[in-house]
Amino acid sequence: MPPGLEEYPPGVRFVTVALGGFRGILADVLWLRAAQKQDEGDFFEVAQLSGWITRLAPRYPEVWSYHAWNIAYNIGAMFPAPEDRWAWAMRGMRLLRDEGIPANPHHSKLYWDLGWLYSDKISGRWEENPLDFRVRWAAEMTAVFGTWQVDAAADPDPACRARLAAAGLKPEILRQVDALHGPLDWRLPEAHAIYWAFQGRVYQDRDARWCDRLLWVSLAEMAEGGALHFDPARRLYFQGPRLDVARNGVRNIRRAGLLESPLTAVVAERFLGGAMVLLHAYGDAASAAAARTELAALPGARRVAAATEEAVLAELADRLQGVPPDRARQIVEGFLRRAELWRGLGNEPAAAGLVRLAELHRDALARVWEPREWAAFRAGWDGMVTEAGRHAAATLAGALP
Repeated sequence: MPPGLEEYPPGVRFVTVALGGFRGILADVLWLRAAQKQDEGDFFEVAQLSGWITRLAPRYPEVWSYHAWNIAYNIGAMFPAPEDRWAWAMRGMRLLRDEGIPANPHHSKLYWDLGWLYSDKISGRWEENPLDFRVRWAAEMTAVFGTWQVDAAADPDPACRARLAAAGLKPEILRQVDALHGPLDWRLPEAHAIYWAFQGRVYQDRDARWCDRLLWVSLAEMAEGGALHFDPARRLYFQGPRLDVARNGVRNIRRAGLLESPLTAVVAERFLGGAMVLLHAYGDAASAAAARTELAALPGARRVAAATEEAVLAELADRLQGVPPDRARQIVEGFLRRAELWRGLGNEPAAAGLVRLAELHRDALARVWEPREWAAFRAGWDGMVTEAGRHAAATLAGALP
C-alpha cells in the first residue's frame, strides 16, 4: 500500500490500490466531486476532498497551491463571521505549511504561496476590519514565542521549541532571517512572509524570482510598519516604522542581486524610495542620502534629484499620483493618528517622525492636486492635527469601540 493511504476511508484505499498507476484518474474524479460540492455549499466536504486529492497527487505543487488558495480565499469568503473566515484562512495556511511544503521541499512556488498567504490574507487585507486578523495572529505568535527573543543569546527552552515546531518555525532559520534583515517582530504576518520567502528563494528559478520579490516587498512593509504596540488587555494594536530594517535593506540591496531580473528590479526601486522617505523624515540624513544614491544608481530608474528633500517629495508625488483624494487624506490622517498614539505612550521620537511623514505627504500632494483643492486641504491642517490627538486620546483611554 502506498504510504499515507491508511488515513483514507476504506473505499478510497481500495480504489487507490486497485488503480495503482491510475491514481491520477481517481484524483480527477475527486476534483470534479469537490467542484460539485463547492457549488452546493458543502464546504466541509470540499475541505476533506481537498485533503484526499493532495495526498493522491502529493508531488504536484499546483494541486497544493490551488486547494490551499481555494480554502483560504474562496471558501472562507462564503462565511460572514470573522472567526469563521479566520478558521478557513488557517486551514489553507496549514495545508501548505504542514503538508504541501514537506511533500515538495524544493519547489519555490509553494514557499511563495505560503508567504503570500501571510502577506495578503492573514494580514487582513481582505477584511472589512483588517485589524481583526492581525490581532488574532499577534495573539497566536505571542503564545508561541513566549518570552524567547530570536536575537537573544539563549536558545528557546524545550516547551518553546515545541511550540515553534508546531507553528512550522525553526529557530536556526529565524535567527538567519533576523541577522540579515531584522530583528523582526514575529507577531506581524509580514515577518512570516519574509521567513518563507527567505527559504524558498534558494530553490527559485533565476528568471522567476517571486520569492525574492515577496521578501523585499515584505521588508518594505516592515520598514514602514514593523514596530508594533500590542496590548490585548487594552485592545491596542498599532504600528510604527523601523529605521533599522530600512538601513539594513539599503546596505543589503546590492548583494541581494535584485537588479538581475526585471521582476525584482522594480521592487528594489520601491524599497529604496520608501527607505529614503522614511529615513529622511526621521532625521537620519546620512542613511537617507545613501538610499537616494542607491536609487539614483538603478539602471533605467527615473532621474533622482541631488537634494534629498526634493528627491523625497518627488518620490511621494509619484506614489500619490492617481490616488483618490479621500484615500490620500486617509493616508495623511493615519500618520497623524499613529503619531499621537506613540506620543501618548511617551515615545516622542516615533511621534515626531510620523508627524514629519504626514507633513511630507501633505507637501507632496501640492504637486498632485489642483491648487484650490490642495489649499483647502492645507487650510484644514490644524483641525486634522487636533482631531488626531482627540482620536488617539480616546483610543488609549479605551473609549473607542
